[in-house]
Amino acid sequence: MLTLLFSLHRRWLRIIRAVTLGSRAIVVQDESVLLVRLTYYKGWFLPGGGVNRGETFEAAMARELKEECGISPVSAQLQGLYLNQKGRHTDHVAVFVVREFKGTPGIQDQREIAEVRFFPINDLPETLWKGHRRRIHEMLGREPMTPRW
Repeated sequence: MLTLLFSLHRRWLRIIRAVTLGSRAIVVQDESVLLVRLTYYKGWFLPGGGVNRGETFEAAMARELKEECGISPVSAQLQGLYLNQKGRHTDHVAVFVVREFKGTPGIQDQREIAEVRFFPINDLPETLWKGHRRRIHEMLGREPMTPRW
């Protein structure tokens, strides 16, 4: 049911808004990166989500980390702003690197998050979405920065 509602919500946003704004975090701890597995998509993702009206990209990233993983960033560094275009949908995504945070990572909302887990940065899951993997590789200097998701 949640999968259907999420899909309908995304389609509605595409109709009423030509552009969406998103914010993601690369949370790094001891050569590992924090990833989330959602209940309504297959695979692993960097934690994050949409930017609300009147909210900064950084505030959205902090809110999403709290809502999804139960942690609060102590500081965050903007890695980059990216354009994600698929068909008629346009999404601008800010990616932040978080190396220090408060709290213990864990599932906060079981309706949205199926799993929260650190993975060794050199052994990322095969099912990590391509754009998310690229952002991690850019952070590590393994791939050149690109403005497109």
